[in-house]
Amino acid sequence: PVPGYKIGIVFNVHRTGAAKMKYLLSLLCILVVMVSGEAGCLELKDKVTVFGYFEPQFAFQEIDGDYQQLASYKLRVDLEASLSEKVTFQANFDYLTYHGRTTYFIFDFLSDEVTETLPPGSRDIYLYTFEDETFLDNAFIKIAFESFDVTIGKQQISAGVGYAWNPTDLFNQKSILDPSYEQPGHNAVRIDVPLGTSCSFMLLYNPEKDYEESGKYAKIKCHLGHFDLSIMGGERLWTTTDYELFSSVQERRKIVGGDLSGELLGLGIWLEGAYNDLEVTGHYTEALLGFDYTFESGLYLLNEFYYNEQGKDDHEEFNFNDWMHYFSSETKTVTQDQWFFYVSYPATDLLTVGTSVITSLDDQSLVLVPTINYNLDDNCDLSIFGNFYAGQEGKTYSPLLGQGGLIRLRYYF
Repeated sequence: PVPGYKIGIVFNVHRTGAAKMKYLLSLLCILVVMVSGEAGCLELKDKVTVFGYFEPQFAFQEIDGDYQQLASYKLRVDLEASLSEKVTFQANFDYLTYHGRTTYFIFDFLSDEVTETLPPGSRDIYLYTFEDETFLDNAFIKIAFESFDVTIGKQQISAGVGYAWNPTDLFNQKSILDPSYEQPGHNAVRIDVPLGTSCSFMLLYNPEKDYEESGKYAKIKCHLGHFDLSIMGGERLWTTTDYELFSSVQERRKIVGGDLSGELLGLGIWLEGAYNDLEVTGHYTEALLGFDYTFESGLYLLNEFYYNEQGKDDHEEFNFNDWMHYFSSETKTVTQDQWFFYVSYPATDLLTVGTSVITSLDDQSLVLVPTINYNLDDNCDLSIFGNFYAGQEGKTYSPLLGQGGLIRLRYYF
């Protein structure tokens, strides 16, 4: 409900920041001894690179006639170490605190037609609270063998070629207001195998309590002329929730799909699609078409059209579960057909201005997201986002979702 944020489950590591850092450095010492054959860890400081960023962020939006404020402060600390010629280690911790209005009523963002089916007094039940977090976002070791690479640990899993949506992504969902923001890490074992000079094969295993519940993902990618072609398939345990009855169904979600990206007549062009089969709730398809172009002046244009069979093409059919599935990232959209347009222009060497327009082609509602990115210093960036909804109450992009904006400062070290 706040720009750049969605309802979701956050994995918290129950160690203090100092304890986690000490634990990780001890682990690095062990790896250095095992891999490099050194007697101790005195040279560890020469092997480890520490970097990261500090990110203050201020969000404001109109909710039920009043402007509400939420500030957050994020410190991200990254570690990177080359333990030998064949072994590398990377990790990062996130320390995140929230201030201001941190608890929101879901009903404030929905129309009366959607919430009137719920029992009286339900408003106080459906809440979302931003809580301070300290967590290990990524920590993995990569081992390069002669004919393949293995990556083990909590790592980012990126899939697809789309900018705003990725039909072939089984593990992540982007924020539509800020699609380029970093994605969380996932526990996985990944194997990458080059197949000649133009193809590669990737196999990924996402372990859970047993093999049946674990995620599996495989992709083959080939370079063909001016295009890259990928074919993928996978499965993982998926939870579908009934937020009215407070019940959920765990089912196996299987997916097959692919993507194509390259250049055609000076245009960057990409296609992506997937077929999803859920063993209890049914099946659906997703498809995406995108293209972009950069003019000599630096003006950049991007368009994406996205179809999600899981959505609905009539906003009058939206119900409470549809919205909650969207807020909790169980589905990518509530509407079926969407268009994403982005334009940016480098006004100066340090200043870039732009605007995104996200439109539901089914109910003609839209959200306008103007952006300003300014490089204050070599290591400091300022970003300003607005979000202005234009649509009748109950439509996909209704002003009930909160007119407002976000100011973000990021300092790299």
